[in-house]
Amino acid sequence: MRQFYPVTGTFLALIDEAAPDLVEGLYLHGSLGFGEFHPDRSDIDFVAGLSARPSKAGLDALAPAHAKLSQRHPRPPFDGFHILREDLARSSFDCPDVPCIQAGTFKSAGRFDINPVTWH
Repeated sequence: MRQFYPVTGTFLALIDEAAPDLVEGLYLHGSLGFGEFHPDRSDIDFVAGLSARPSKAGLDALAPAHAKLSQRHPRPPFDGFHILREDLARSSFDCPDVPCIQAGTFKSAGRFDINPVTWH
């Protein structure tokens, strides 16, 4: 996991600078968790736990933080979503649309990777 620290550490520093205390947990999953990560073709799948549903200011902080991260660390892609702890306590089918990023495209509300496999 140490090899992913530059990406995850940069993300946490960028978001903490833009919106202190918004992200309170960062979980990595997908190929990393299965031991099937391939640097030349895998992405870093994440779930970011938020302290509160992001306000407009929070959303305005997330998008540029991800853009800066993509500029500093273009590979591997950092794909995932931002969610509340209580959202994870219910079915993924009941989860509202949340801020997410896939292949460098940030959406303030989407469902990328919101599914039972991620919840498991």
